[in-house]
Amino acid sequence: MFRFRIALFVVAMLLCLTMSLLPKQVVAQGGAHSPWQHHCGLRQSGPFSVGVDAGIMTHLGDIKMHRLAPDPSEVRYSGAFFVDYRIWDNYSLRLRLMDGRMAGIRGSQSFQTDLFETAAAGIIDLFPGLLGSGTHNFRLYALGGAGILFFDARLSVNDQPEDEASGSALVFFGGMGISYRTGQYLKIFMESSNRLTTSDQLDAFVSNLNDAYNVTSLGVSFHF
Repeated sequence: MFRFRIALFVVAMLLCLTMSLLPKQVVAQGGAHSPWQHHCGLRQSGPFSVGVDAGIMTHLGDIKMHRLAPDPSEVRYSGAFFVDYRIWDNYSLRLRLMDGRMAGIRGSQSFQTDLFETAAAGIIDLFPGLLGSGTHNFRLYALGGAGILFFDARLSVNDQPEDEASGSALVFFGGMGISYRTGQYLKIFMESSNRLTTSDQLDAFVSNLNDAYNVTSLGVSFHF
C-alpha cells in the first residue's frame, strides 16, 4: 500500500508540473476578458489551481467513545493534494488525493486505521458576489462527490491485538467550506465534510451499519 501511495503522489506532482507549464489565458485586444477572467477574482489567472490541506479525521462508526463529539485521544490527522478546474464562475471540479489515519475507543476495544483516498468532487459557490468581489473576497461553498479508499485497520482489546481488516471501498461525501482569496493567485480555505463508505470494516469490527468519518481541514491553493 505504501508503494501505491507514493506512485499516486508522484502522478499528482507530475500533473501539477504539467499544468504549471501551460500558457495562461490572455486578455483579448479591445479589453475583452475570457470566461475565466470574470468578476470572481480570476482576471489574471486561468481556470486551474493546485493546493494542499491538512486536518483532522473523526471516526463516525461503531467504536467511538462519544456519540457526537470526538474525544481528544481519538483525533488523528490527514493531509491531501488536489487539483481544481473552474468550469464556470461559481462551479469547479476537484481531483483530490488524501492520506490519513483515524482511531476510536469504546470500553476495552480500540482501533487504528491507515487509509488512502482518491476522489472527485463538484464545488459550487453559494451567494456569489455577496461576500466581496475582485482579487480579495470571501467565498462560502458546498462540495460533494465520490471516490475510492484503501484501508488497513487494526483492532485491539485491552491493548492486545484482536483482529485486522484491509481492503478498498467506495466513499460518498458532502460538506461545506469557506475561503478567502488573498490576491490574484493565492487562496486559503477551511472545509469540513462527512464521508459515508460502502464498508463496515474500517474499524475491523463488523456490525449492521457501514462506517463513516468526518474530515475537517485547513488549506491553501495557488491559481495558474
